Order: sequence, then structure tokens, then C-alpha cells
Amino acid sequence: MMRRSAALAMAAVLVPAAGAVGVMPSASALVEGTPAQPAVGNPPTAPPTDTPTVPSDTSTTAPTTAPRDTPAAPPPATSSDTPTTTPSSPPTPRPTSPKTNDTRQVRISLQCSGCPGPLQFVTGVGQLRLVGTTLPARPGARVSIQRRAPGGSAYGQVAEVTTDRTGAFTWTGPMGPAGTSSYRAVLPGQATSSVASATVVDAAIMASAPAGQDTLVDPTVSGVATPRAAGLQVRTEVLTPVGWRTSQVGTTRSGGGFALPLTYGRGAVGVVTVRTAMTLPGGRVVASPSRAVNRLAVLNPVVRQTVAADVPRTYRAGCPVGPASLRTIDMNHWGFDGRIHRGRLVIRTANVTPILTSFRTAFDGRFPIREMRDASVYGGDDIISMEHDNTNGFNCRRVTGNPYRLSPHSYGTSIDINTVENPYRIPSGVWLPKNGQAYVRRTPYRPGMLTPSTPFTKALLGNGFTWLSGFDWQHFQR
Repeated sequence: MMRRSAALAMAAVLVPAAGAVGVMPSASALVEGTPAQPAVGNPPTAPPTDTPTVPSDTSTTAPTTAPRDTPAAPPPATSSDTPTTTPSSPPTPRPTSPKTNDTRQVRISLQCSGCPGPLQFVTGVGQLRLVGTTLPARPGARVSIQRRAPGGSAYGQVAEVTTDRTGAFTWTGPMGPAGTSSYRAVLPGQATSSVASATVVDAAIMASAPAGQDTLVDPTVSGVATPRAAGLQVRTEVLTPVGWRTSQVGTTRSGGGFALPLTYGRGAVGVVTVRTAMTLPGGRVVASPSRAVNRLAVLNPVVRQTVAADVPRTYRAGCPVGPASLRTIDMNHWGFDGRIHRGRLVIRTANVTPILTSFRTAFDGRFPIREMRDASVYGGDDIISMEHDNTNGFNCRRVTGNPYRLSPHSYGTSIDINTVENPYRIPSGVWLPKNGQAYVRRTPYRPGMLTPSTPFTKALLGNGFTWLSGFDWQHFQR
């Protein structure tokens, strides 16, 4: 009896506190390993379940060993995996205001409408077109088009448009002002697009040109056009008594640069006023400031070794001298039209310096020369060359009117000047050329005639040339 009382006392110690779920084994079960019977006078308890029990905070002790037929309690949580607060149900979402900068809802881009070729985003050319869409589509929505002007800090509304049935919208406005303008589209209270910017430029063109140049050398007028793009049509213009006149036309290269020859006034002496220009759609002309180009009267001689191509009909095998003993001089001269022309003279090498000195005197005195070409252009025929009033030097031929004698022109030591104004009398007494008969009488003086008082004549005589005056007014030899 005492052993049973002791076992019951031990079981009482192991009974969990009030509120615990499940039935603890009886003392006899702990001792003997058999199921415990309910105590007399105690209410029956529910059978054990698979759900582990949670001990109460008021428990003072816990069993050291779990019965074999009761699920073990879960291990106590550690500080690393035990939540500090008791989990609760997810909070109810709070209402939020619509997004005002969601680029996924409004998208825009800028285009240049009616802008031909390289004339993109130029003041006054075409129109600025803003194209946008709402995502997802919002048909019939009102969209505010806003712009921040160049140099500005705030946006201002320039238009309000309505989206179509697909949620798209467009706005077209003037192209300008110059500078960078920023645009955005706003769905009031809902969304604002990203900013789209357009840089608009004023059309412009600049030019530069040399202050002075040989009138027979076309000066280059160079410059740059804005917009700085390839393919812009530009031109040089010269000022005439009736206004600006187009000289040359070209197109810009990459970067807007260009270079055009100034052909106007070639051969004339004096100042040419030039500018560059381009015409925009609608007829507006954009022009550079004008430049003054002085077309100069200069002798500009170029001396080089004569080659066979210079004397194709005036030299042949068997002539006393060949190209190796000759020099070709290209130089300017005044014409009877008051303009500068380029001529060529082929002479003996030893005569280069005296010829240049004498022709410079003639040039400075504006002595007119009709033309100056190697007689090969006339087949080497002296009579035909004379009829063309051609000033020439080397020509391997017989004396005109005397087939038995070799002309001194065959040695490159002689020149004939203005053969019409200064005719030649052949041994038979006939004056050549026929179109020079009016100049047989040496008075009155007329332009192009050589007389003892002509500066050109004096220069040639002073440089060692002999003049066959009296019967061959055109001929000098040295």
C-alpha cells in the first residue's frame, strides 16, 4: 500500500499545469510501462493526437522523458530562428495616388515635318511634330503638351490634344525659336512622359576669299553653312550693276564646308564683290557678308624646258635646234579687249631673260597683243599665223617669200609681234598678211603698232634685239 501511494505521489508531480492539451501517462505507466487508468473522481480526458502540445508560460517543469506512445514535443526554438513578434495576417493595402512620372504610360518623340534633305530642325523650315502614345491605350484622353523654351527653367502648356481610339496623339507647331527646347506630354493627374528635346538652328552661311589674285587664276571662295550637314546647295554670287548674280553652284560636304571657284571676272582687272548664299524652302535667301576680291594684272611668267608636245608642227628632225635648246614661256599679256590673256612663247634658252624683261615693260605699259601661241596651231604655216595676228617665236621654216633661205625663227632667236598691225613685205614687194594692208602706212598710230617711240620697242632694242623696221615691222631677232 505504501508503494502504490509513493507512485501516485510521483505522478502528481509530473502532471502538467492546467490548460495543457493531452493526457499524461499514469504513475503506473511510468513505473510498469502500461497505460494508466483515469483517476477516480477526475473527468475523462481526450485521447492523444498527432498535434504536438505547446507548453504554457506558467509551466514550471517539463517531463524528462516522453512516453513511447505520445508524439514528442518540438525542440525549443533558438534565438536565430525564433521571430521576435507573433506573425499576423497580411495588412490591407492602402490606397495610393496615381503615378505622375511613369514613362511606361506616356511616350513621345519629336520629328521634323516638311524638312527637305539636310535642312532638319532649321528655324522657319518645316514644322515641329510631336508624336506620342499612351500605354496602355487611353482613347479619348486629354493630353497637355508642354514646352520649356531655350534658356528657360519652367514648362508651359503650348497645346492640349485628345488621344485617338488607339491611345495615340500628335501635335504640330512652328519650328523655332533657335536653341534647345524641351517637350513633355502630361496626362493630368495620371502620368508624365520623359522629356524629348530638339535643338533648332538658324540657317547661316559664311565665306572667305583671298584679297587679291592673278585675274586669270580663279580664286577659291570657301566657307561653312549651317546646318552643318552634307548636301546643302550653296553658291557664290557677285555684285553687278543690276544686283547679285550667281557665279558658281555647289554642295556642302560633311560638316557643312564648301569651296567654290570664283570664275566671274576672269581676265578683268579690278575688284569683284562676292558673297556666298543659299535659298531655303519658301524662297528665303541666306547670304554671307560680302568680300572684296581684287583681280590683279600680273605677268606671272612660268619658264620650263620645251618638250616635243610644245612644238608638234614647228619642229621636225633635221632642224638646227631641237626642244633641248629651247624654253617655253607661259605668261600673261594685255589684249585688245582691255582684259588679261595667257600666252605662250617658245624661244632659244639664251633669250629668256631679255624676253622677260622686254615683255614686262610691254605688260606694265598695257601694250595690247592679239594672241601669243606656237605656230603649230596653224600647222606651222607662217602666212596663216600672220593672218591670225599671232605673236610667236620658234618655227623651223624657210623665210616667207624666199624658199632658199632658212628663217632665223628656226634657231629660236627671233620673234614676230602683232603681225597684222605690223606687216611684213616679202622680197617681191607684197605686204603680208593681206588683212594688214591698212597698217602699211605707219601713221596715224593705232594700238598694237610698234614704232620707234613705243616702250615695248625700246625695251627690245635695249635688250640686244635687232628690229627689221622699214620692211618687217613685226620682226625682232637676237
